[in-house]
Amino acid sequence: MAFFRQYLTADEEAQIHQQFQGDIWRRNNQVLWSGILRDEAQRWADEHEMQTLTTAMGPLMDSSHPLCLRNKKSIKAWRQYIKGASAIFAWYISRGEKVTVLSPPPPERFHPSGATSYQAIEEPIIRGKLETRTVSRIEMVHPTVKGAENTHYQIWPVDETTTWTAKFGELNVQKRCWRVVKKRLLISTALNIRQFLLIGRSKREKRNIAKKEKKKEQKGSEEKKVAKEEKKREKEKVKLKQEREKLEQRVTLAMAGERPSLSKLIFQLLHALFITLIMLPHTLVKLLVQRRDEIDRKAADFEAVRGQLSTAVKERDKRIETQSDELVELNERYDMLERAKNSIGKEILKRKAELELVKRSLH
Repeated sequence: MAFFRQYLTADEEAQIHQQFQGDIWRRNNQVLWSGILRDEAQRWADEHEMQTLTTAMGPLMDSSHPLCLRNKKSIKAWRQYIKGASAIFAWYISRGEKVTVLSPPPPERFHPSGATSYQAIEEPIIRGKLETRTVSRIEMVHPTVKGAENTHYQIWPVDETTTWTAKFGELNVQKRCWRVVKKRLLISTALNIRQFLLIGRSKREKRNIAKKEKKKEQKGSEEKKVAKEEKKREKEKVKLKQEREKLEQRVTLAMAGERPSLSKLIFQLLHALFITLIMLPHTLVKLLVQRRDEIDRKAADFEAVRGQLSTAVKERDKRIETQSDELVELNERYDMLERAKNSIGKEILKRKAELELVKRSLH
């Protein structure tokens, strides 16, 4: 944000935002302090598991950690860095509902100059004085008062200080010796923050107005464009209507000129159709007779062919029967020859045996 840049560079601001947006941030659990020692405030916050700026900054405030810039900055530059971190810390607190502030007890809780970091930077932010969001309530605790370390009471938007003083009384009867602060510097710081916020708001308003004007111009341009298109379509409709009327007139004239020839053509077609209808039965009968004669002729041809085939089949069957008888006769003759052959063979063997016996008897 622009009003942080007087203390922080863009990278430093982004680094702190990243730290506060992480898991370390616990909503409505932050502590601010003024008028007491930092160690006292830190000890009270630790005991109550709450977060001071040091707690929330984590490694960014630990001089032994490489992310901490304390050893890289001068004392003055480091103080400026802390102021910027305090402003961002307060800005994140303002997005919640409540915050706890530690201070000395009433009646003198804050520095009379009103120029401490809490009074000049943090409180204006959490109360929405610098055009920021605001917490719902600010609670006070006075840890330096024994027995009152855990007693909370509201100081804003409703001041309930009397509830605390009724219980503990006003303990600071003697005037406190406050440390000297650079009033002019801190007050100018608060004014600068407000100035940056107002400038930022003015720029945003100008941008919003410019956007609205641009949208309005675009809308007007689109409406003009639509109207122009509508007008163009109307002209086209009129033109098409005129062309249609001209075409209908031309068709009417053409029909009027061609009507006699069309009438003659229609008469000729009707006459031809009438003649065709009259001649159609005679033609159909003639075609049917021709078709019947053709069928009869084909049937006669078929019967002749069938007779020829029947005769040929009979002759073939007769030949087969004759050949079968001849084959039977041949088989019988073959059997007779085989029997004769066998008988002759046996006779030859018998004669050979007798011849052998004769030969043996002679020797």
